[in-house]
Amino acid sequence: MPKEVAQHDHLPDSRARLTMKDVEVEDYHDVVNAFKDGPSEEAEVSFEVSWARGGTLVNLCDETNTFEGTVRETTATVHWTGQTHGVRFDADTQTETVIALVGHEDNGVLFDCEAGDV
Repeated sequence: MPKEVAQHDHLPDSRARLTMKDVEVEDYHDVVNAFKDGPSEEAEVSFEVSWARGGTLVNLCDETNTFEGTVRETTATVHWTGQTHGVRFDADTQTETVIALVGHEDNGVLFDCEAGDV
């Protein structure tokens, strides 16, 4: 994914946006067919996800899986469109999530926390 499609502010007053346009995908018609890698058609989708400001700041530290980060529990809205063979689908309204996380993480060689750090 090209860097320019994602925009974000820095924590603690987090806001982020991810926009993808005309992404080539395979349209499998339904999830069962997709899991089976059944017949598909070429399609394109575009979407924008916007994470809201505010919410609870959470520090994460998982020594077992060498994962750490700081995230903000917030909400997000999603708008998407898709098209295949001249048929276009457009979300009538933006969908708001119940919960969404925005933040940063470190893992592997960048991991540097201990359980007491949280």
